[in-house]
Amino acid sequence: MTSACTFAAASLLVVAAAPPARAQEGPPAADLVAATFATASNGLRYRAVEVAGATHVGIVAAVRAGTWHDPAGRTGMAHLAATHVGLTQEERPIEDRWSVRYTGPATLYSITCRPGEWKAKLDELAGFLAGGLPFDDDHFARARARTLRQIDDCLNVLPGPLLFETARRAVAAGTPGGKQSFGVADEVAAIGRDELQDWFGARVRPEHTTLALVGAVDPAEVADYCEAAFRAKGPRTPPAAYTVHDSAGPIVAERRHPRVGAPFVTVAIKAPPQDSVDWLPFVIAMGVVKLRCATTFTSYRGGEAQAGFPFFWFDYRHGDGFALINRRGVAEGEGDVPRDAAAVRSELHAMIKRLRTIAPSLGEIAAAAKEAATVLLLPPWPGQLEAMTRTPALLMPRAELLVMADVLGWSAKLAADVGRVPVADVQRALAEALADDNLHWFTLLPEQ
Repeated sequence: MTSACTFAAASLLVVAAAPPARAQEGPPAADLVAATFATASNGLRYRAVEVAGATHVGIVAAVRAGTWHDPAGRTGMAHLAATHVGLTQEERPIEDRWSVRYTGPATLYSITCRPGEWKAKLDELAGFLAGGLPFDDDHFARARARTLRQIDDCLNVLPGPLLFETARRAVAAGTPGGKQSFGVADEVAAIGRDELQDWFGARVRPEHTTLALVGAVDPAEVADYCEAAFRAKGPRTPPAAYTVHDSAGPIVAERRHPRVGAPFVTVAIKAPPQDSVDWLPFVIAMGVVKLRCATTFTSYRGGEAQAGFPFFWFDYRHGDGFALINRRGVAEGEGDVPRDAAAVRSELHAMIKRLRTIAPSLGEIAAAAKEAATVLLLPPWPGQLEAMTRTPALLMPRAELLVMADVLGWSAKLAADVGRVPVADVQRALAEALADDNLHWFTLLPEQ
């Protein structure tokens, strides 16, 4: 999951309270996220956010070398590269390891450290960006074997990733996100060590990287160090273009799976483009759906949710353009007794029909907008800042949101918006999102 941070402070919490709309006050809009990143002479984009009282530093670098950049015929290159880097980290003490995770628009390198250690961590990151990783035959062979095992797991062992990727390919067909993000086994198997090293060297560079540090840091000191530590790797290279291709085979709406004991039905809801005026109303509308799925449609017995209740997912922080409603076909109150798939689909159809008719309350819209504002990286609330001082684990997610805002260009896309999302726009977005032609249905069935 491109749009929205500059004006998010004025728009996501500035939701109409009642016609005529009066804006609800949010945090100050001065923190224009992507616009506040500096660019070093080596091309690195960076930002440091000091959190008073923090005991650690969260560091995240987003390198623009993700699955959206996978070359045709090499679907899974970003996955293989991330696995290769991850293997090199396994040789280190766990507290010193960089986490490496691929997404569509970027691969994320993340770590949390003590205040006196961040310079050493940036030196390590600079080494990554200078190509200072072992690409020997042993590391490469193990990385490729592990990547192939993970692809097999996603296709044949773990039903969740299979449903998720099938939904992604369906809603994102014809776009960079339409490829199978974890890769295609035959294409990964054909990648050689030298080819991976060349791809890594061309893509993992300072000028293709956005860096954020959040916590016990001095922004001025970080600025000086980013200029000194990250040396340019020769002449700058232009950013890689996103690629559009899909060689994973036909999209199958219904299939059997060896690990599914009961029917599992997923409905994918396609989002509008993140650079369109329809995107923010959609985001808030999906927040309302999430609230409704968690209350109206959840059945409880003895204070615990039943296994078959609908589960809603929507996370646009990494460029994914869809939401999911899932329901596992298990009979209520009967443990894991499977139900008929047609009955489960019928229930979800009825649920969506009811969702189409709801008139979101002002309270629901405000709650959904507040959650969206948090995810879209408004200046943190005082309570969030206090939580970061108590819980170091919260620093790294904040840094991740910063770098993804820059990678996806949120602040630039809708900066000219008037700063209000009217209730009527949210209601319209809800109706359009749940229209039949905007829904994609997928079902996994037990093998028997």
